[in-house]
Amino acid sequence: MSHLLPEHWIKPLANKQRRKNAAIDAFAACVPKFMKLLADAIEADLEVYRAECPGMTVSVSSIEEDGSMTVVGQSHSPMPAATVQIHSDRQLISCAFDNAKTARNWEERMSLLKTEIACLDLAPEYCAKELSMKILKPVLFPGL
Repeated sequence: MSHLLPEHWIKPLANKQRRKNAAIDAFAACVPKFMKLLADAIEADLEVYRAECPGMTVSVSSIEEDGSMTVVGQSHSPMPAATVQIHSDRQLISCAFDNAKTARNWEERMSLLKTEIACLDLAPEYCAKELSMKILKPVLFPGL
């Protein structure tokens, strides 16, 4: 009588972990492209802001490899700031505000569409435009 030995309990968990790691790696590989779209959307909005509000100063930190950036409204006191971070392991983007009065920190679920990151059920470039507004509004117009 032959007895089949059950698969060792570690094997299915190791396979599951490998699939999870592959999904995280695929998402993380798309982060730089999405951050470029987001930075372009923010810069386009800031061009309009600078034209409408001359003399107001805003700085945007360089985009980090890990998918983070900071936007600071330097003409306000205290200076409102937004720190944006993409979390590849959870496939979401978060924004935390400092000195932005009534602004609330937020997180937005993101998804991987082939080789691009999208969110809000929008194509990546439209997602970036929507996120730009959510990021900039509390920094450029704190308290409104």
